[in-house]
Order: sequence, then structure tokens, then C-alpha cells
Amino acid sequence: MFILLERVVLPRVTEKAKERPHDDVKDDGAHVIIAGYGRFGQIVGRMLRANRVPLTILDLDPQIVDFVGRLGIKVYYGDASRTDLLHAAGCHHAKLFVLAVDNAEEATKIAKQVREHFPKLTIIARATDRQHYWALRRAGVKKVFRETFSSAWESGVAALQELGYRANTAHRLGTRWRQHEESLIEELAQLWGTADQDTFLVRTRGALGEAERLMRDEDPTAFGDRDAAWDNESLRADTKVAAAAADLPRTD
Repeated sequence: MFILLERVVLPRVTEKAKERPHDDVKDDGAHVIIAGYGRFGQIVGRMLRANRVPLTILDLDPQIVDFVGRLGIKVYYGDASRTDLLHAAGCHHAKLFVLAVDNAEEATKIAKQVREHFPKLTIIARATDRQHYWALRRAGVKKVFRETFSSAWESGVAALQELGYRANTAHRLGTRWRQHEESLIEELAQLWGTADQDTFLVRTRGALGEAERLMRDEDPTAFGDRDAAWDNESLRADTKVAAAAADLPRTD
């Protein structure tokens, strides 16, 4: 449905649509305010709505506003970077602000506005890439999620399984790699955008070999000549089952 929405129902905004006046946003006492209701914002919103969480939704694409409205979901047409609109939406008492705007520069601008005028309001933000992640962290947003990271990570774990790794081994290796990656991106946030770009590049290059060493430490046999479908623990367990079935002496 959302592919149809993006590619067919929602062509680029026309000049006439750009002249549309902003809606009068009403403070309905919602717990959560969502800025940006494209693919990312819709998934978050659908999950929260399914759990009966009251929402106030803002978007600056009038065609998204109109189309989603036809589905029975109220989305206000308005610019979430405007402080008066944020006040009208209820940011002063809301529990959470979900920042899901497509444009990275605009999203960072909104994050700064929210942090400045509503410092107690928790922000969950979508980052389009690493650079946007770092910009949002610099703006003071603590909960930032790269939009493609989780799906790419799941694909990486699935790739290990397709190559013969048992599900538990693939997941364990993937989890360890993810922990390293998330720690690294926070470390690099301190160097990104500074004058010391040589240190940034050296640290980035060093992290590649570091990740491989971590994987070896997690599963030393993963890099050896073996049938990747088997790890030692699973091999012993399966051997016991086979030995019992054949009434053969065990090897442990």
C-alpha cells in the first residue's frame, strides 16, 4: 500500500499545493507527536496506534496529509520547525517527540528547535545515514536510529545462515558485530566535523580490522576450514543423539 502511496498516489508536490495554508493544529493532549508521516513515520505511528497511544501527527506534504486522511487518520499539514506550531501541537506536555522527517537538514533543524524550546521532551529521531546520525547527536538527541541499519543487520545475519552458520551462531556473531558498530559510531561522533579528519580516517580504517578480530574471538572456528553449519556445542549434541539412535559408544 505504501509503495503505491509513494510512487503512484503521491507525485511531487506542485506549486499550487505549496501555497496551501497550514492547518490550525489542535492540542488534543496526545502523549506522542510525530513529525513526518512518510514510510518511517507511518510504521512508528501504526505500531503506536495499535497500542492505543494518542498521537498528534504533522507533515508538510499536503498529498500525504490528504491521502492518509482518507484512511481515517488525522494528519495536520504544517511545518514542524515552527515553534508556534510545536506549542499548538502540545509539545509542552507531550511525553515523546518522534522525528521522522525525510530531509536530513530539515530534521536536524527541527531537533534543535525542540531541544531549545522543550528541553524535557524526549526525542526519538530517524537518521538517514551516519552523517545525519552524528548531526542529530550533536544537536542533543540521545535516541537516534539509522533508517536502514536494522534491516541491513537482519540481512547480514540471514546471509550468515544461508552460508551455513547455525541460527544461534549467526545471531550471536551478528549481535557482537552490532554492539561494536554502535559503540564505534558513538566514538566517531566525537571526531566527525572537527579539524582532526586524519584521526577520524585512521580510526575508521582501524575499526574494520577490529571488527574481524572481535568475530574471531567470539567464534574462533568461524574463520577456519570447517563446515560452517556446525559449531562445537551443536556438533557434540547431535553426535550424542546419533550415537544413542545407533546404539554406538559415545565419544565424549
